[in-house]
Amino acid sequence: MALIKGLSTVASTGYDRLAIEFGGGLPAGGIELRTQKGTTFTSEPSGQPVTLAGLNGILVVIQGADVHTSYHGPTDLVTDDQVLREVRVVQDFEGVVHLALGVNGASCYRAFFLQDPPRLLIDVKAA
Repeated sequence: MALIKGLSTVASTGYDRLAIEFGGGLPAGGIELRTQKGTTFTSEPSGQPVTLAGLNGILVVIQGADVHTSYHGPTDLVTDDQVLREVRVVQDFEGVVHLALGVNGASCYRAFFLQDPPRLLIDVKAA
């Protein structure tokens, strides 16, 4: 199982970036990104709605990972960035992690992996 060790954001010219650092390698179950209109997500397993800052959202679904073992930072990151306004852990249950991203503007992104340390970078494009 991949362990999420770090969550961080940084603002850059033309985009804002979310970095997800993993311990134990990349998740074997895969990663899916889903865009949505609005910033209301479902917190699991409670089923309660959660509304983030921003206008639109991106849900990052990580299979075969957990965030509670190795990550000791905040589970709700509110930023002053232009595009990426908030990142919140909305699920960490039975090896599945959901990260909700609140975005100002369209949910246009690019995502890619880097090694050493293993991490997923998600760049959310500025309008």
